[in-house]
Amino acid sequence: MKKIGIVTLGGYYNHGNRLQNAALIYVLRRDLNVEASTIPNWGNFRGVYRVRSFKNLLGFVKNINFQYPLLKARLSAFLSFSDEFSYEDSRRAINSRELTAISNDYDYIIAGSDQVWANWQTPEEIDYFTLGSVPDEKRIAYAASMGNPPLKKESEKIFNKQIRHFSHLSVREQAAADYIERITGLQSPVVLDPTMLLTAQQWRELVKNRQDLFKNKPKYVFCYFLSTPSSKMQAIINDLASRGFTIVNFNSKKESDRNYYKLGPDSFINAVSHSRMVLTDSYHASVFSILFSRPLLVDAGRMGGKMSSRITTLLTNTGLLECQMTDNYTADNYPKPNFELAHRRIEILRNSSLSFLRKAIDC
Repeated sequence: MKKIGIVTLGGYYNHGNRLQNAALIYVLRRDLNVEASTIPNWGNFRGVYRVRSFKNLLGFVKNINFQYPLLKARLSAFLSFSDEFSYEDSRRAINSRELTAISNDYDYIIAGSDQVWANWQTPEEIDYFTLGSVPDEKRIAYAASMGNPPLKKESEKIFNKQIRHFSHLSVREQAAADYIERITGLQSPVVLDPTMLLTAQQWRELVKNRQDLFKNKPKYVFCYFLSTPSSKMQAIINDLASRGFTIVNFNSKKESDRNYYKLGPDSFINAVSHSRMVLTDSYHASVFSILFSRPLLVDAGRMGGKMSSRITTLLTNTGLLECQMTDNYTADNYPKPNFELAHRRIEILRNSSLSFLRKAIDC
C-alpha cells in the first residue's frame, strides 16, 4: 500500500485548517486506499502558551485568569479531533532537512491545502511548503492556497524556483493559478478545497460518534468571524436577535460566547448543519453552509481582503455570488440560494478533483 505524507499549516486552533486536513486524510484513505498521514511541523505545538521571552511570560501571567482556562479547553477539543482524524506521524519536521529524512519513508508528499504559500510566509517557510528538500517525483500540491498574491520579493524568488519541481501541481483559487502562470508560465488547475470532497452526509457520518451539542437547540444563527463584523453585518445580527434567534457566536472570546469558543472542529460542523442561517467572513464557514444548504451572508472584504480571493472563487464556482454581503441586505432581505445548482456544480468539481489526486499518486 502506498504511503502519502501531508504537509500543511500546523496548529490546533483553526477550525478550517483542521477540517481540511481531516478531509484530505479521509479521502486518501477511504477513496484512494492509501496510507495517509499528516507530518507535523513547528506549528503543531500541544501546549496553550509558548514562552519566548520575559515580556511574553509577563503577558501570559497577566492574562492567565481569563484566557488560560478558555484556551486550554479549546486546545483539548482540537487535540481530541486531530488525534482521531489527522493520523499524525510521530515525528515532527521543523525544517527542510528534517522533512527530507521523513519523506524517505513516503511514496509521495502532498503540500496543501490551506494558505501554505501565503504572502506572509518567510522565505524559509516557502521553501518548506514548496517541498524544496523533497525529490521532484514525490512532490504534489493539492489545493495549495496563496491567499491573495503576490508574494514578497525574496519569497517569490524561492517560489519561482521550487514550484517548477512539482510532479503534479494544483491550487485552490483562480488568483493563485493566474499568478503562477504569470511568473512561471506553468498551468495549475483549480481544485476543490478538501472539505468539499466530502458530501454533507459524509461529514455527518464522520462525526456521528462525537457529541452533538446543537441537534435540539432552539432556532439560532451561526456567526463565525475572524475580524470584527462590519456595522452593516452587526445590524443584521442585532435585528435577528431581536426577532428571537439565538446568536451562536462561535469564534468570540466574549464572556457570553465562551461556551462556543472552546468547542472543536466537530462541533463546528454540527453547529453549521443545524443552524437557520450562517453569517461570516470565513472561507470554511462559507463552505460548510453551502454543503449543509444553510442560507449564507459572507463579508468577503474583511480581514484586509485576505479572504476575498478564495471566497470569490468559491461563490463563483457554486453560482452563489449573491451570498456576498452588500449594503442592500437586511434581516428581511437576504439571498435564498439555489443549493441544488450549487451542489451539482460541486459534484462536477469533486469528480475532477478526485481524478487529479488519483492521477497524481498513480491510483
